[in-house]
Amino acid sequence: MIKLSGYYIAPEEIVAIEAVASNRPDYPYRLAVTLKSGRAYSVDYRDEQRRNEVADSIVRAVDFARDREAPPTMQTIRWAVQAEIDKLRPYLRRIEKAMKAAGAEPDN
Repeated sequence: MIKLSGYYIAPEEIVAIEAVASNRPDYPYRLAVTLKSGRAYSVDYRDEQRRNEVADSIVRAVDFARDREAPPTMQTIRWAVQAEIDKLRPYLRRIEKAMKAAGAEPDN
């Protein structure tokens, strides 16, 4: 969950994050977050750097939530299977060598 000025927002519900100018002279920097439901929440900041820090942390949380939800791609599965096969090859070669030394016929 992301806390934004007293509101707790699920990162997977966020569709837009905007850093815009505010109409308030004492708090000129606004951070607005729009949700899938269409609701928008905003917070005004005195310092542009602080607003950007909060925006960056929200972006990281949203990216993390979306990466966690995404199913593995076919390429990722192929890579994982190939890595496991590569781990087994040296052991299979040793077994084959031991079988030849023992005089057993290898299966083809």
